[in-house]
Amino acid sequence: MCQWLNMHPSSLPINKLAQYGLANCAVEWFRNYLSDRLQGTDYKGCLSAQKVVSHGVLQGPLLFVIYLNNLPQVLMNTKISLYADDTAVYHESDDVLETQIMLQQDMELITNWMRVNYR
Repeated sequence: MCQWLNMHPSSLPINKLAQYGLANCAVEWFRNYLSDRLQGTDYKGCLSAQKVVSHGVLQGPLLFVIYLNNLPQVLMNTKISLYADDTAVYHESDDVLETQIMLQQDMELITNWMRVNYR
């Protein structure tokens, strides 16, 4: 999931906010907030040129949680633990081969989920 944090802000699924009941004006506010971002540095009064932010950390943990909120629903064979930007997918079994198969199947589901939600 750490790679998700480095996505371009315009690739984030802003429309997912509307699915959670945010008003259109709030969704548009987030869209504007996360697009066309600039950053620069001020060191002892010396200003750098501003550059477009093309990748970086999503602004705030709330948006990250909202975007990941439905990930556990896609898993068929495993359990998931979500904490801040740390995600763990696991399967409990004494059979190593079974665990490998179950994890692989759900990792494929996660890959498909990411393709749908974060293109």
